[in-house]
Formats: sequence, structure tokens, C-alpha cells
Amino acid sequence: MNAGYYFILFAVVLLGGMLAHRFPLTRRHTVDYFLSFSAAFLFGIVAVHLIPLVGKSDNPYIGVCILLGFLIQIALETLTQGAEHCHEHRASSTRFLPLITGLLIHAFLEGLPLDFYSDIEVHQAPHTPINSLFWGILIHKFPAAYTLGTLLSGMSLRGTKYYLPLILFALATPLGAALPHFIPLSKDLQLVTISIVIGFMLHIATSILYEMDKEHHSRDLKKGGLILLGMGLAALSA
Repeated sequence: MNAGYYFILFAVVLLGGMLAHRFPLTRRHTVDYFLSFSAAFLFGIVAVHLIPLVGKSDNPYIGVCILLGFLIQIALETLTQGAEHCHEHRASSTRFLPLITGLLIHAFLEGLPLDFYSDIEVHQAPHTPINSLFWGILIHKFPAAYTLGTLLSGMSLRGTKYYLPLILFALATPLGAALPHFIPLSKDLQLVTISIVIGFMLHIATSILYEMDKEHHSRDLKKGGLILLGMGLAALSA
């Protein structure tokens, strides 16, 4: 994975937070439309690319690691109250330090397999035209950064106090991706790390879709269409 990927991850998060500060959305359903697409695309990437890839491993603990990732994400939500999957209503009551700590841990851990995943995917599926894990992570970074920016604005933070946590959040995933360059992981540990991130992603994608159903009780045609579009694009990338 070249330096351009790291820069894109950083820039998208920073852009999301800056837009939240400059142009706060007052119409919640506008955010929901984007979330419908991003959650469906994320779920599709997990189903089409990530699970089949780790499923080829002989490691008997892959399924346990997926469950572990799911549980770690639940534990992190005791700090973030769901900000990483854009649940700003609950997260608005979260204190600043737990919120930032939970988001940074989440962002760092999901970045760990990014670099070596690219090599594994190309080796096992050379016809695949994209780094699917990169796009799966990227697609939920923008709304997560926008939600963080909204929460920071709601805490009346301005200037450095606003942008410093945003910059740290933007750096966390690239730093996680860079770590294996300094501490190499065995093939088994690489697959374990990917499996844990699959658990993260499954929790995030299903939480977004479930929460929107619970809040709105029905899905309009636009949201349904965006869900089909997100899953369809993930399927076409196979």
C-alpha cells in the first residue's frame, strides 16, 4: 500500500470534521441516506471479500477472532457511545476523554491489517481490482469524522481544542497501518488481525442498519435503493 492511501485516509477524516464545523447538517435524514449506503457497502465488502479470504485459512480460531472483534467493539462503545457508527444522540452525553480514547483505539486497531492485507488479497485473488479493506474502512471514515466534528462543536470546542482531536483521529488509522512495518507479524497473526477487524466492521454495519430501522420503523424507497446500491457495488468489486 503506497503513501497515497495513507494520505487519503488522513484527508477524508480531516475533511469530514472540517465540514461538520463549517456546514453542520440540520436535516438528520440527509445523514441517514449516506449512512444507509455506507453501512450496506461496508457489510458487502465484509461478505464478498474479507470473510471468504480469511475462510481459506487453516487457522481454527478465525471464527473466534471475528467474535472477539465484535466484542471489542462493544467494549469500546462503553467509551464512545456509538460515535464510530455515527450515533451522535447517545454520544452527545459522552465525556470528552472517553470519547476520544475509544475512537483512537478503534481507528488504530482497524488500520493494523491495511498494509499487509493488500498483499494477501492480491496473492489470493489477483483479479480483484481494489484493496477492498481500504475502501471498506474509508467509506465509514467520512461519516464517523463528521459525527466527531458535530460532537466537538456541541462541546463548544474551538480552534486548537477542536482540530487537535480531529487530527489525532485522522492519524490513528494510518499509524496502525504503518506499525507492521516496524513489528512484522506472522501470516497467522495477520489473518487473526484481519478477522478481528471483520468483527469491528460487522458490528458497525449492522448497528447502523438496525438503529435506523428502530428509529424510523420503516424504510423509504431512497434508503432501500441506497442499501441495494452499496451492496451491489461491493458485489461488483469481487
